[in-house]
Amino acid sequence: MGPWKSLRGPRAPLHNLLVTDKLYLGYSSRLGSPQNQSTTRRENANSVRLEYQFGPRWGVEAEYGDAQVGGADFIWSKEY
Repeated sequence: MGPWKSLRGPRAPLHNLLVTDKLYLGYSSRLGSPQNQSTTRRENANSVRLEYQFGPRWGVEAEYGDAQVGGADFIWSKEY
């Protein structure tokens, strides 16, 4: 299957790709939810996710989908 992994679940990513050790791409789909119902509530039935680690503690995460709903976050983390 290469670098792609498949997962199953009601909102689990269906396909994940670790492009580099700092860049992750993912696709997820809401299973069992009619697309017209989820888009009227401004929820994505299908979405693409990007995570990029640009420093030892800093990263950015972004998600966007078919309901034209998305967002981006800067993440700071520290492991204890």
